Amino acid sequence: ACKLIVPGSTVIIDAGSTTLQMIPYLRNLSSLNLVTNDVFIASALYDAPNITVNVLGGCLRKGFYSLVGYYTEQNVADMHADLCIIGTDAVSLSTGLMISNMDEVGLKRGIIAASNKVAVVCDHTKFSTKAFLTVCNLDEVDIIITGHAIDQQTLQGLRMLQKEVRLISRSGAIPFPEMEATD
Repeated sequence: ACKLIVPGSTVIIDAGSTTLQMIPYLRNLSSLNLVTNDVFIASALYDAPNITVNVLGGCLRKGFYSLVGYYTEQNVADMHADLCIIGTDAVSLSTGLMISNMDEVGLKRGIIAASNKVAVVCDHTKFSTKAFLTVCNLDEVDIIITGHAIDQQTLQGLRMLQKEVRLISRSGAIPFPEMEATD
């Protein structure tokens, strides 16, 4: 996901366990304006020399390191980003991105609306489950980054929807079969 980030750009990074894994890679980027609602991501990057860290205001979600609610959504409504990187609880070919917590739906929708490009990061198990609420349809998503263990039928369905899919191995991103890398 960090390979999608262009120096000098503004990127919104959603809270979550998958986006949290980006921290070591984010530290190496130069000239980045980063926005996040994840308190842990923000504090881990507080001393990154080339990153301006912007934290969305809001209510601290109990048991998590994320800010949610009215003020968080209002902050995002005034923003414009080149890219957003968001996580999800489930992905369906028919109903799109889904999450279980209703406090995050408006924020995720706002992040998507504020961004020129939308990248979703999730592990392969998210394609075999459903969640409570739909955030957006897949037509609002530009890139899906997931693991090689994704079901081949699902992968084919994403291809039919003309979604760019990057499969991740331990050695890094591998472009979707029969597609060229767009690094």
